[in-house]
Amino acid sequence: MLGMRAMTEVIPTAGRLYVNCLEVGFNAVEFVLRFGQLTTGDGDPATQADLITTPAHAKAFLITLQESLRDYEARFGEIELDRKQAE
Repeated sequence: MLGMRAMTEVIPTAGRLYVNCLEVGFNAVEFVLRFGQLTTGDGDPATQADLITTPAHAKAFLITLQESLRDYEARFGEIELDRKQAE
């Protein structure tokens, strides 16, 4: 099922990670989302997790995230990024 829905159950073995950077790669059949954590300084981010999914699921994730950001900004105000954060 491609539709995204709220996840109400937390699986005890599922890890929770703080990430603040993302690299995206893809080929004809999959997207690779590499999440990492960049700490202060100019070092390379430490990879926390690689998520591999289908192009259709990647698009469904994008739509869900766009909807969530729209709802967030309606409630809390616009999220502003400086140029460095957007890179």
